[in-house]
Amino acid sequence: MTAARIVVVGGGFAGTNLVKALKGKLPAGASLTLVSDESYTCFNPMLAEVVGASIFPEQVVAPIREILRPDAMRHFVMGRVVPRRPGRALARVRLARRHPPDRL
Repeated sequence: MTAARIVVVGGGFAGTNLVKALKGKLPAGASLTLVSDESYTCFNPMLAEVVGASIFPEQVVAPIREILRPDAMRHFVMGRVVPRRPGRALARVRLARRHPPDRL
C-alpha cells in the first residue's frame, strides 16, 4: 500500500489549523503539503488596530513556516494550485512542482 499524500490548499486559518491538527494523526509514511500563494497568514479583523497604532503589525501577521514548523511529514510550498483536468486528483503548483494527492 502506498503512503497517503495529502495536499491542503490555502494558508489561511483553516489551512494552517488543519495541518497543525493533523500532526501525529497521520499514518506512518504519510506526507502533508500545504500550498499557499502567500508565505504568511494575516488576522484581518485586527488590521484596524494596526492602522490606529494600537498594536504592532507583527501581532497580526505570522509566517506560515513558523506556524507549521515543517518536519519529515509536513511541508510548505509557496505557490498557486492550477487546475489540471476535471475529475483528476492532481495538484499542479506554479513552477511545475507536482504533488499528486490522495485527498484534496
